[in-house]
Amino acid sequence: MEKTYSVNEAARLLGYSRNSIYGFLKDGDIKSVRIGKGKFRIPQSEIDRFVGGGEKSVDYARDDMAEKMENKRMVERVVAKSKEDFQPEAQGPLILPNPRPGKSLEELSGEPPLYTLRLWFEERVNIPRLFDWFIGLSSIILGISMFLHSKQVDLLLVGRFSIWFTPIRLALILSGLGLIVADMIQEEYLRYRNLSNYFRIVLFVTYLGLSWILFQGNDIDGFLIYGLFSLAILLEAATEVRSSTAYALYIQGLFLGTALIFLFYPANYSLSPIAGGLFTLLNGFKWVYVLFVIAFSLIILFGLLWDRKVLKMASGFCGILLTLLALHYANNNYWDRAFFVLLAGMIGMILPFWETFKHKFEIDRPMVFRMFGIVLMFFSLVVVLISITQSILMKDANRNLAEKADFGRITVENAVIGGFSALDGIAQNPLFQAAFKKGDLQGMDSFTKAIFKNTNDLGVVIVLNEAGVAVSSYPFSEDIVGSSFTTEIFFRNTIANNQYFSRTIEPLSSVSKNAIILSTPIVEAGNAVIGAIVATVSLDALGDSLQDIATSEQEQRVALIDVDGRWLVSSAGELIGEKIAESDTTNLLWSRTTGAEIGYDSLGKYTLFRSSKSRELGWTVTVTEPIFQILNVSRSGLMIVLFLLSVAVLTVSFSFVFSKPKKQE
Repeated sequence: MEKTYSVNEAARLLGYSRNSIYGFLKDGDIKSVRIGKGKFRIPQSEIDRFVGGGEKSVDYARDDMAEKMENKRMVERVVAKSKEDFQPEAQGPLILPNPRPGKSLEELSGEPPLYTLRLWFEERVNIPRLFDWFIGLSSIILGISMFLHSKQVDLLLVGRFSIWFTPIRLALILSGLGLIVADMIQEEYLRYRNLSNYFRIVLFVTYLGLSWILFQGNDIDGFLIYGLFSLAILLEAATEVRSSTAYALYIQGLFLGTALIFLFYPANYSLSPIAGGLFTLLNGFKWVYVLFVIAFSLIILFGLLWDRKVLKMASGFCGILLTLLALHYANNNYWDRAFFVLLAGMIGMILPFWETFKHKFEIDRPMVFRMFGIVLMFFSLVVVLISITQSILMKDANRNLAEKADFGRITVENAVIGGFSALDGIAQNPLFQAAFKKGDLQGMDSFTKAIFKNTNDLGVVIVLNEAGVAVSSYPFSEDIVGSSFTTEIFFRNTIANNQYFSRTIEPLSSVSKNAIILSTPIVEAGNAVIGAIVATVSLDALGDSLQDIATSEQEQRVALIDVDGRWLVSSAGELIGEKIAESDTTNLLWSRTTGAEIGYDSLGKYTLFRSSKSRELGWTVTVTEPIFQILNVSRSGLMIVLFLLSVAVLTVSFSFVFSKPKKQE
């Protein structure tokens, strides 16, 4: 039986590439033997036809093949040129010129699907443009990273922009992937020749909308990064500018725009989260920074107008600076734009070597997809790692805040119930009743003083006679003793032999405009009510007890809300007695038994909330902690991971491109 060879083996024996052997097979210059569905081998006789006549015949054969290939390329160039002037009405598969010598999908219709897909990816697909690689990769990674807890993404999670959050994420992921696929297939089929532009338009609108939303949130950095990117996408879609030039202009515009932010917003963190530290570092040498920005702008202008090599080298320098900026963003929990700027910076560093990359892509097509897959895999793994870390931290914080909220509820219940217990104990004490009937002020004061000293959460303790007139108080006050409380609601309830508890803030004449009132009747034998003991709950003392529960280093805060949704205890003292604002996420919790929410607090911070409601009192205790205070614990470790990610991606990319094929023995 005659010996046969695979395409790879034949290519090594004859000294041609695999693509050339495929071309000879297709043209019939080399005959093959089919050994299965979609599989074929080259017989020994065909090899001998080239090498059997000795070295001279080999040269003649190779010269003959070279001439045929040159003629073929000439014909294909003519076809490619004529294709620009004539578009056939019947749209269908288009067999592309070199370096696509493989079979079209129509010719492979009967082959196994996996074999067809592999061969098509290796030989038929088009190589995406540089800027499209970045647009696609960065959009996919940005969309995925927006599932993380990230500053300024919180603007999309709550409030009037929340409806756009899911559409923006999905549009970024799907359109980024669609752009890459469109670049691969649009030259294979005439009907899809403008498909990539449709995806560019979708991404242009998405990035423009995202930049506008961030601008509404006073985020100048986000507005600049995504706004410039949307304009760069529009520039590439609407003009014939080279992809590498469009990308170079984008990252240099991003660098200069960031420099302008440093100049105009050096200390306003509400407008620029990255500004502030730079001028502190420069320590008065602002003119050095200004001169550097001007000089770099002139270098970019020179490269754009006269020497593109200078432009690409400047882009590489911008890439280094943008990578450092990405690490700064990550250190401040701006994960979404950290990944975006990191990818921009890394491709910027590759830009001076892009011609080498492009040449390598043309001769080794599978490498394109290996690189794309590995880079996407690296970034996705880091996003997953950060997500797991954030999830663990959030669960621990949630559990911790829930325990503190329950402890705060118990503290409040003990303060009120303990206050009633102390008042009841004295009101029914025979010695106190004897002093009360005699009008012994000194005797009554000794009891009220004991209540005040032994119960830390009570404010003023007042003894009222049957007519509602204050006969004793501790601390003593001339404004209180002798005052009449006959018309007060609490007195009318108490004189009817009922305990009274104001579940919300009430004014108490001569005492306070904002008081929580406890009142119990003084009842002698036969259930006759002869007076009342009234006390106020000290909200300041109660607030101090609650704040002791919180961990100040973590910026935790404890608040108390009454049955009507008004502040009783708050870190902002001016809010006491005020209704909770609708924009405050606490407004969602006070009516529940328990609950957990993420949103904005009264100070405008993006916060984790936990609550616990007292059924006896109707009051709700909430404990809060800023989200990014929780996540700051992970910054140092995740920063190392992000740095290793950038090193890994660059190492893999350059190893692919500058690797040399192994020599065959």
